[in-house]
Amino acid sequence: MRAKKTKNIAVAWIRDGVLVNRMHINPVALAFASLRHLAPENKNNSDLLVELINFGFAKSGYSAAEKMRLYNLSAKNIINDVEKASQDYDRIATEAAKKAEYFPGAPELLENLHRVGILNFITSAVDQPVLDKWARNDASGRKIAPYLTEILGARPGFLKGRDHFEHIIKKYGVERIYYVADAVSEIKTGAELAGDYGIIPIGFAHVVTINDIMAGIKLVSRTTEDLFGTDFKKIKIDPQRIKLSAENKIVESLKKAGAHKIIIRNKREIIFNLKRYFVNNGLINRKCIRK
Repeated sequence: MRAKKTKNIAVAWIRDGVLVNRMHINPVALAFASLRHLAPENKNNSDLLVELINFGFAKSGYSAAEKMRLYNLSAKNIINDVEKASQDYDRIATEAAKKAEYFPGAPELLENLHRVGILNFITSAVDQPVLDKWARNDASGRKIAPYLTEILGARPGFLKGRDHFEHIIKKYGVERIYYVADAVSEIKTGAELAGDYGIIPIGFAHVVTINDIMAGIKLVSRTTEDLFGTDFKKIKIDPQRIKLSAENKIVESLKKAGAHKIIIRNKREIIFNLKRYFVNNGLINRKCIRK
């Protein structure tokens, strides 16, 4: 039994960075995919690689293609073919993310919510066919698929944000959407649309460390070499040039963007704290709280 009626309630989840711990992978994959489509003299440019990684973090919440286009606006169209580069990103990120794991407790929380009738949705800027393939063929996708009402990705005329929220409201009669997101841009969108779609934006303030990024660089460079035969041995990364935010800065940014609640703590506790928030708001029973 749950504490109070949960009919017509949904939770919209960001997959990468909230359900799956892969924010040490995605910005790095963006950088390596972009690097493949630069002029030859830039393909072993370590400083440029770090700049692209930092840009990927700064534009978290946008699709890979959108990030590349935005980067080109400030870098004189340095990425030669954004469409092909974004396709390379999909391949690199998908393959590298096979090593990524769910935040501890995430699948169980989805199951808890599903069992009491709350609708779970993934909302993503990733192309719909890529997400469909992940749900169908990837072990991690198959693990949570039974607890998801629908996986919403990008397709022509149907994008993350207003389109996805309107779809959830109209098709499923949802009256309230808890939107759990880690990117400032996502929280800002949720806050701006809160009145139209009954959205409660929840900031997921997971902290990515330099060690995480260095592990991501090692994994992604090896993945890119395996997929495309590219040799990155000349690239040497200076960790001090990678720009990451401390927890207090992440919390401040999410709060300023309009988060109704911010969930904090390390990767082993953050889902537990999110679960406790849902318990306190009557979505699931207190018995569900177990570390």
